[in-house]
Formats: sequence, structure tokens, C-alpha cells
Amino acid sequence: MININKVITNIFDSQSGITVFSDLEMDYSTSVIKDFVIKHIDKSFVDSSLKYGEFLENSSFKQDIGEYLKDGLTFEDFAKGIAEDFFELVKISDKVESSDLMVCDITSDSQRFIAIINLINKTGFMHQVVNESGKIRNNIIQNFAILPTTTQRIAECVFVDLSTLKIKYCDKLRYIDGHDVHIFPDKILQCSSSLSSKESMNLVKNITKMVAESNGLNATSVISHAKNYIVENSEISDSIDTLQFSREVFPTSEIMQHEFVEQVKQAGIKDKISMPKVSITKSEKNQKIKTDTGVEITFPVDYFHNKDFIEFINNPDGTISIQIKNINKIVNR
Repeated sequence: MININKVITNIFDSQSGITVFSDLEMDYSTSVIKDFVIKHIDKSFVDSSLKYGEFLENSSFKQDIGEYLKDGLTFEDFAKGIAEDFFELVKISDKVESSDLMVCDITSDSQRFIAIINLINKTGFMHQVVNESGKIRNNIIQNFAILPTTTQRIAECVFVDLSTLKIKYCDKLRYIDGHDVHIFPDKILQCSSSLSSKESMNLVKNITKMVAESNGLNATSVISHAKNYIVENSEISDSIDTLQFSREVFPTSEIMQHEFVEQVKQAGIKDKISMPKVSITKSEKNQKIKTDTGVEITFPVDYFHNKDFIEFINNPDGTISIQIKNINKIVNR
């Protein structure tokens, strides 16, 4: 449950190059505005693309947080400083986008966080009512400052735990002064970076496939089993233990288990990968296969070893047949 303690929004208009800084906190007393803010924070907070980091020793952002917590820096000035630095870097990057930078002091399950959400403006159209000499003319005009809806994913956000100073963030690559830069971790936060849950799990699945193929196993079968384990594990845990994962996916071979674990370590993947249940998407719950004849099939991973629904048959000539069973209805899509 997210509770808002304070929130302020500063604006950058790329059309004019003007920044508008707020002297006061945002009024979120109406339920619609409060719901808009909380939904964006809530959705971003559990994004599987979030990376993890820790402040570098000389991070100025860490010092600013210390000043803010000691009341040596007002929330308004704290938020304005973040926006000034961020917008100045955006202006000289290859992606000069209008946006509202929302800085929040929030509480989630009794833990207090600083949240930064970059709401990139979209171009849209709206009606305009014009009174011309007593007569009404209804026009359609272009609006360059449409905020993202609550269903849209936020590409740039930051969450700093104020008790541990642990960081999680999403950011996108920008090109500044001849260099590729991630503005938040590299410039604003000045922090280290580690793989996101999504990146880690993609690597784990790739390693699983490579180990299976190098040892003569059916990679499709092994990946389906792996996905099924991920889904089942999400019901009882919010993390994946890579050692236990290897034992589940390669139960009959300690050699393959060892090979998998070694490759996971070499890839820089942690022993435990954070996997909140909300991040277990359709890609984990379904398996999509494509044959060399061009046929594509998508089915729930828990069907793979259930011959009541689908069966893979190894033919004497080395080919494979797929039999789909107990179908009551077929729908064209």
C-alpha cells in the first residue's frame, strides 16, 4: 500500500526550452489526482525492469538526502535541485523530450522512500471551443503536453529506501557529449548498477537453453519445465534461488546442474533473483514454439507434460509430431 507524504512536479517544455519550477507541493486532495499519482508509483515500484544500485562514496545526491532528512533542505528545494540537473542533461541529449518530473516522499508498508517519476509528455489532440462574434466554432487543436495514462509503463523512475539508502531504478540510454549515458544512475544518483530481475531471468533462460542443447536434451521441453517452475515458485516466494532452480530443471544430472550454476555466476547473476508475483507475465505462463515447417503454437507451460492436452511424439524417422487433444472449440484469430 502506497501512501503519499509529499509530492511536487516540475516541468520542462521542449518546444520552448522553458522549465517551470513549482514553489509549492502539488495539490492531490482530489481522489482522481491522488489515484493518478499512486497508480503510476505503484506500477513502477514492482516493474521487473528495475535495476538495483548503491550510492557511490562521494554521491552528492546521497548528501542531499541527508540534508533533507535533517531538515537542512526543504522538500521543494530538494525536488527543484533534482529537476534542474535532470532537465539540463536532457536538453543536451539526443532525446530532448517534454516531461513532468514528479518527486515524491512516500511510505510503502511502513518503509519510507523518495520516488522520482519522469512523466514524458505525449502529443495528442483535443477540442477547442471558440466564440467568434457571438457564434461558436468548435475546433480540434494539437496538445503537446499530454501526460501518460496510468496503464502506460514509465521508462524512467527511481526509488530510494530512506532507511537503507538502497536504490532501484529504471532508466533509458541517452547520448550526451559523444557518450552513452544513463542520466539517473550515472549523473543524478551517482550509484552502482546491477542486473534487473527481467534481465537476470532472460539470462537464466538463455543459459538453461544452452546447457540443455550442449548435453543433448530437448531445449523446448527443458525451457517449458523451467517456466512452469518459475510460475509455481511465484505462488510461495518472491525470489528464485538459482541453485534450487538448477536442481528442478536438471534433476537427473549433477554435471548439468554444476555447469548451469557456473555459467550463472560468470554472467554476474545473483544467487537469488527477486521475482515479485506481479512480474510473472504471460511470457512465463505460456510457451511458444515454432517448427521448421512454419507452424507456431502457444500453450500454457503446465500443459507440456500433460498428455491429456498436448503430446510430442518422436517418430522412427527422427521427425516430431505434435498432437493436440480434447479440443471442444477452435476460434480463428
